[in-house]
Amino acid sequence: MPLVYFPFTLIAPSLVEALSSYFGRLVLYRPVGSPPMEGLEPWIAQGLLEIRVPFEHVIDKNALLAEVEQWRRWGLLNPGADTAYLKAAGSQMVPVHPLAPEIVSEIKGTAGKARHGDNSGELAIQLFLHLAQDFDRQSRELVEKLKEFKGQQQAFQAFLREDEPEEKEGSIPPEPFPESNEDLGDLMIEHRMLAWNHLFEKDPHESSLLFTDSPAAHAWFLDLAKEKIPVLSFDLPCAQPLPHSLPWKDPLEKLFQKVLTTPWNEQLKQRIDGTAREIEAMMINWQESVTRPGEKMASFHWHVVPNQATGNVFNKQRGPGDSKEAYRSQNTLVGLVELAAQ
Repeated sequence: MPLVYFPFTLIAPSLVEALSSYFGRLVLYRPVGSPPMEGLEPWIAQGLLEIRVPFEHVIDKNALLAEVEQWRRWGLLNPGADTAYLKAAGSQMVPVHPLAPEIVSEIKGTAGKARHGDNSGELAIQLFLHLAQDFDRQSRELVEKLKEFKGQQQAFQAFLREDEPEEKEGSIPPEPFPESNEDLGDLMIEHRMLAWNHLFEKDPHESSLLFTDSPAAHAWFLDLAKEKIPVLSFDLPCAQPLPHSLPWKDPLEKLFQKVLTTPWNEQLKQRIDGTAREIEAMMINWQESVTRPGEKMASFHWHVVPNQATGNVFNKQRGPGDSKEAYRSQNTLVGLVELAAQ
């Protein structure tokens, strides 16, 4: 069963690698005119990562990219503005900040001239998605560079320890950059979810099986629901050749299928609780038999939102929309995936 990634429009190769071996196909939504993603070609070619670009034949791509470039230039010319341009773009979807119209006017050079046309709302959302994607990519690249620097520094410190007398080891300076645990979903989460859901509603996947690596996005989605029930928590190794047979994979797929397609009631909940505990026990035994010391692990936490498909959760928050999509799932499963060293 495919897993649908939210609320970002780019995904780290390490996350795709960690999930595709266990769950099969992943689905990623992208804005119109998004540049190709580096490092993901093998999974796309194998059909393990599906890219969906709603509005591809609706939005004027050239007009959109010209406006994106205009906003990018303003950001480059105003480095002290931090994320002001991103917040201004978000304000065009939902006005939230009194300074946003001034920034928009400055960027566009139109003294506040409004955008006209039937697709103005779609263009505003696509613009925000592009700028958020730029911000996320740059943030992740910075984190990777800091990790690379940290590795080099640790190697240098180890070299110094070999040459320095034991009593001088305390003189080695501490690391200048702490480990970064920044959650990009914390930034403008309501705007991100509104924009992502706009893509999802245009081209919804039939499965209500969602996942994210953002604790903020995971918590935000669950807060929309009247009820959320934890069903599974487990750890799996990330990067190693996997055996062809995973003893828990078929029971897990059947459990997901049952949760998504069966009307929720207390009897079903009890059956799922029992099955989930059996699967977790199988996973623990398997994980202990294949995991090497110090291997990187992925931690999974799954919740079920009973009696609501994915689109219905969003529509309940926004009020009735113009989407005529009939959601097939009886319930929604949403997972939080966190990659961490063991």
